Amino acid sequence: MVIYVNDEKRTVEENLLLSNLFPEIGINSTIKGVAVAINERIVMQKKWKSTILSENDKILIISATKGG
Repeated sequence: MVIYVNDEKRTVEENLLLSNLFPEIGINSTIKGVAVAINERIVMQKKWKSTILSENDKILIISATKGG
């Protein structure tokens, strides 16, 4: 199935959980400061393990960085 992560097209397995996407793309989802939206709707962190991705979902992942 095809999804888009930060505007990059990716092919993933069917019924992939959002939480299982992070290791595939090299993101540590346990770090604070990570926000996720699917099709322009924010997904709360407590729902990452129960959110199933669908064909053509557009996923935006934002990670806060330290600095000033």
